[in-house]
Amino acid sequence: MNHLVERLREEHAGMFVPYVAPTYGGTNARLLALLQDPGPRTDAANRDGSGMLCIENADPTATRYKSLLATSGIDVSDIQAWNAFAWRPTTQDRGGRRVLAPSEVDLRDSTDALARLVRLLPRLRVALLHGRHARDAWLRLGTAHPDLVVGIEAIASWHPLVDHPAYRTKNDAAKYTRELTNSFASAADHLRRPDQAYPTTPEEEVRATESQHQADRPTWRSTLNELRARFVALRAQESPEHPEAATHEASRPSTPEEAEPTAPAAQTEDQAEFDRELDQYALTEANLLAQRLSLRADLNECRDSKDRREDYQRLAESERSVTLRLADLERARRTYLAKRDEVVAWARLRGVSTDSRAFRGSIVTIRYADGGTETCVLTERDTDTIYDTVSPSSTLGERLKLAQVDDTIELPNGEAITVTDIRPGFRVSPPVR
Repeated sequence: MNHLVERLREEHAGMFVPYVAPTYGGTNARLLALLQDPGPRTDAANRDGSGMLCIENADPTATRYKSLLATSGIDVSDIQAWNAFAWRPTTQDRGGRRVLAPSEVDLRDSTDALARLVRLLPRLRVALLHGRHARDAWLRLGTAHPDLVVGIEAIASWHPLVDHPAYRTKNDAAKYTRELTNSFASAADHLRRPDQAYPTTPEEEVRATESQHQADRPTWRSTLNELRARFVALRAQESPEHPEAATHEASRPSTPEEAEPTAPAAQTEDQAEFDRELDQYALTEANLLAQRLSLRADLNECRDSKDRREDYQRLAESERSVTLRLADLERARRTYLAKRDEVVAWARLRGVSTDSRAFRGSIVTIRYADGGTETCVLTERDTDTIYDTVSPSSTLGERLKLAQVDDTIELPNGEAITVTDIRPGFRVSPPVR
């Protein structure tokens, strides 16, 4: 593994690629833990940096990952950690901040690095995909090198800190914790299956691999074609353009909730100039429907097999979970539309813009006291194709409501954060000012 790291460093001079800790399974690993890009604690040049991808690093992500492995019963020697981007990809300046904006070269090179890593893992059985960038990376790998993903169980998961209470409501945090824990449990269950055990001789390994490939080939072909279509659709629909925020007002009017009861309801469904939030709801729904379709196909395959009873139970539970998420998504979408119309009526009544204040759907950048920045979208959705999500009902979401650029907000722990940029998630009519 570290020979590969050294080669990547030589080929991409100036790019920092962390070594991988010897506690990982290396070429014997059966599980690939795929995250986003190297964190600051992987760089020995930084304070408390180790220079390695390691669950013993001095950062919250590593600590949580170690705990999740222990809870699920997965030994660290059975996994290999890697990143969707082996080194930090290109960033762009957006409103005075640096944000992740991988170029076509970044995407190509990172896919090549991932392919080279997977080729070093002959016993790989499971890929645990932590977050959107990891899921996209696996799709790119399957498109560019379909032979490398055959027979590998890809399990969509979340970033280990997705359920941070500062960004989620209590109910959302519990849901994310449950889904994150379930993804590790699913990975552990798959590794414990008798047909996933290590072959003891080279001949047995060849026979096991050929048998697994033949068994998985029909499902793999169908799934791969579906994933390709979804990947192309996502990239075609996601626009890189964002409208510029309007001039911010010095004072803040009363809230939409205080609008006069006689204010006319805005009939905005067909009048919106754009609504990124509704587009994201549609993308999320399409993704969940595709997951449910795949799960139901797998259920049909093992429904009548006594040998796959445990698989059937696991798949049935996953299918129920996706169905519940679809129902939650529809409820959240309806709530968003109702709240959006309230905001529009409020703004029209006062002749003000909805662009410069934080509402549901707004893309907000905040700066912490230590200078670090973070960009998120205020939404009840679980996922977004670009940004991290923060529930409007969470502690942070409540305090960001109606915030404007340069507003300072105090968190419950006493830490002060500053809003540095707001981009609208929708625009129903041209802003007045």
